[in-house]
Order: sequence, then C-alpha cells, then structure tokens
Amino acid sequence: MQGLDYKSEMGPVGVALLLDPILTAILAWAIFSEQLDLYNLLAFPIVLLGVYLATDSQTLEE
Repeated sequence: MQGLDYKSEMGPVGVALLLDPILTAILAWAIFSEQLDLYNLLAFPIVLLGVYLATDSQTLEE
C-alpha cells in the first residue's frame, strides 16, 4: 500500500490561507456593508507583510 505517493506544491494554498482574513474583510465590506475601522486598515499591511515573508522564505528554501 503506497498511500499518497505524489508531490504537490502547497505554496499557493498556503498563500491563499494567509490572505483569507483580508479577503474576508473586503468581501464583508462589499457584500454586507460592514465598516472597516482603523484596526482593519492597520492590520492589512501587517498581514501582507507576513504573506510576503512567508512566500519569500519559500523561495529561499528552493
């Protein structure tokens, strides 16, 4: 029994999961007219910096 014997790239999935809070907030604003306050606007660049660091570290490992 071999099980899962294939190699897949988890990079795009990881990036999509890291961007989930930002996308959720933007969709909630667009669809449900939720208010984005100062904390949201300050958190977006922090999350994007984390995504950049995560993807940059993946390219360094290769």
